[in-house]
Amino acid sequence: MTEILTPEAYAHTQRLGARLAGGMRATVDAHGLPWHIHHLGPRSGYTFQPTPIRNGAEGRAAADELLTRLIRVWLANRGVWEAIVGAGPVCSVPASDADVDAYHDAWGSLLGALAA
Repeated sequence: MTEILTPEAYAHTQRLGARLAGGMRATVDAHGLPWHIHHLGPRSGYTFQPTPIRNGAEGRAAADELLTRLIRVWLANRGVWEAIVGAGPVCSVPASDADVDAYHDAWGSLLGALAA
């Protein structure tokens, strides 16, 4: 583990995570969707309201199971897999800029279809 989870590896996942979240946020903004994109280190995610969720009640109110599952299937059909339904993407150590680009492409086509 000490040979894989190095400071450089963590820096790599942090950079990709920031790039991933930034692209997701830009696409949400471009399509005028009232969604919030959150980001912490290598992890990004989305909520179906314009502000961060602060508590369980807000989380339940913003939840949309059908939309969450649609996102999962849409992305999977375009070669992008999110392991945990509704948790959003995470950039792992072996991830690359090409992986982030693939996510952005699939995410962009999804949001374009939803906003149309």
